[in-house]
Parts: sequence; C-alpha cells; structure tokens
Amino acid sequence: MIKNNTLKNRGILINFIRSYLNNNRDFPSFLENSKLNWDSIFILSLKEGIAPIIYKIFFISGYFKYVSKHHLNLFKKVYLETYSINQYLTNILKEFSFRLSKKDLKVIVFKGIPILELYEDIALRPMEDIDLLIKSEDINQVSDVLKEMGFYNDNVYPLTYKKGIIKIDLHTDPFSADRIGKRKDLV
Repeated sequence: MIKNNTLKNRGILINFIRSYLNNNRDFPSFLENSKLNWDSIFILSLKEGIAPIIYKIFFISGYFKYVSKHHLNLFKKVYLETYSINQYLTNILKEFSFRLSKKDLKVIVFKGIPILELYEDIALRPMEDIDLLIKSEDINQVSDVLKEMGFYNDNVYPLTYKKGIIKIDLHTDPFSADRIGKRKDLV
C-alpha cells in the first residue's frame, strides 16, 4: 500500500511538473481531488529535491489556491530556505575564489553550483555542498585558505571541509577516485 501511494504521488508530481513545463495552464485534474495526501506529496517532493520547483509552479500558475494554506507554507518555507542556502553558498564561493586568486591557485567548480546557471531561479535546485576540482599538488595551499576562512576538516573524509551548514569537498579527479577505491581503477 505504501509503495502504491509513493508511486501514485510520484506520478502526481511528474504530471504536475510536466503540465507546467509543456505550458499547459489548464487546471490539472488531479488537483481537484480533495483526497490527495499533501503530507505524503510534500515529503516525497523533499526527498526528490523538487519541493522548491513545486512551490514556484504553485506561485506562477495560480494553482496555490487549490492547496491548503498549511501545505503551501511548507513548500514556501523550503523554497525560501533553498534560496537562502544557495545564495550563501554562492557568496562563500566568491570569497573563496577571491582568496585563491590572490595566491594564484586555480580550482574548477563542478557539480551543483555550475548547474544553478541553468535555472532562472537559484531557489529551484537544493544544494548541500560545493565541489571543487583541484590539482593534487595544491591540496595544502587550498586547505590553508579554507582554514583561514574558518573551515575545519571532516573526520571521515580528509578533503572535506565544514563551517556551519556549509560543506566544501575537494577532489583531485572528477571521479572522486581518491574517496572510492574501486574508482581508482577507472582513472
């Protein structure tokens, strides 16, 4: 039963996003169903990382009037938190990049933050960390810059640095072979 509900909710979310992306502004019939379990839909949208997109669609399309105020506020809270976190991560990255440039150190930002540029709104893609590709010979200098900014080493992964809610992962190859032994064979 739980699996069927999850599949049903996943289908609802997919149809909702699909109708929006296809510029179909007709009222999605599934929203008329007052028996929708918005708690389950909200939890699934969090797990899938699409709660901010769902909120944005509610807001732009006018569909918000068909969702309870309580659930709309839950989606809105995630949207605003995602915006704040992503803005904070972006600002930290700018400061970090500035400090690196003063020491003539180069890094490549990959994964999450560059993908943000594909979105018209930085709140639409939740991010948890900043991934940086660095030269292995620059590890100590880059680590020193992070420590100067108040970051500290993670106990599990020596190339992970934390400060509050921010996590920066340093990578010496794009496949993270330095972290996952079997990947070393691929590099």
